[in-house]
Amino acid sequence: MSKVIKVAKIGKSTNSTEPNDFVFHSDYNTFKIIKEGTKSVTHDGTPATQTFTQWHTSGFIPLVSAFITVDGESYAYPPNGYGVSLASAKALVTNGVRFDYVEADYSNITFSITTSSSKNINIRYFLLEEI
Repeated sequence: MSKVIKVAKIGKSTNSTEPNDFVFHSDYNTFKIIKEGTKSVTHDGTPATQTFTQWHTSGFIPLVSAFITVDGESYAYPPNGYGVSLASAKALVTNGVRFDYVEADYSNITFSITTSSSKNINIRYFLLEEI
């Protein structure tokens, strides 16, 4: 008899056969964070779109997820999206900052950010294992 570890979502049963009913289920492939980190950069606004890189040591091209925050603001910016208020996830803002994309190759993570003025930007990233 094999052991199974399950964590069901609130309101769902651990007896469910639907994979989306679980936060974690040891029988299903789920992305697992293998590395996470932060990077602080200064975007000087010229040119408006700038890229920043972070070296990683995964040994493969990882799936990467990230978001940014800007010093003095209460918004989180997902890639290819608008700022989301940290006070209310329903409030979207456009205030001149855009997190264009995040991508990875065998050695680096690249973050592309657009703004027209100088900003101190904090990047939080997560490297996910290969499935």
